[in-house]
Amino acid sequence: MSDWSEFVEGYLTGVVLRDKDRAVDIYLSDCSHRKHTLTAFGVKEMRVWEMRQKNIIDRISLWNSSSCESEYQERISFLLYGEQSDKNRVSPLRKVAVENAIQSIRDGNMILMEIEPVYGALVLIQAERVTIYPQQL
Repeated sequence: MSDWSEFVEGYLTGVVLRDKDRAVDIYLSDCSHRKHTLTAFGVKEMRVWEMRQKNIIDRISLWNSSSCESEYQERISFLLYGEQSDKNRVSPLRKVAVENAIQSIRDGNMILMEIEPVYGALVLIQAERVTIYPQQL
């Protein structure tokens, strides 16, 4: 799925970590209140900021090997270190870690996903792949 527009003004309702298979289930409802489960497999890095009872989605973005790395480079730094990096003052170790993460996306081994809020949780995930499917009633 590359068009995530049905989730604009939808909700992020839960996050469940699965230790056994390094997966994360993220529970979403779209703008029509249909419930979905987004599963990230092979999660390498993940951060969730400001999770609230109501988390309204502004947009969902997915970057992969065909994406322009300038679009997601700062997000990788934010994912790894919790802050934007000043390119002129970044330590050599941080620079290498960010470049390695970008290279894994460039090579097609990983993707980067961002769930950006209007209100509530910001989610960044670096994983091998993601799937989304509607929840059964």
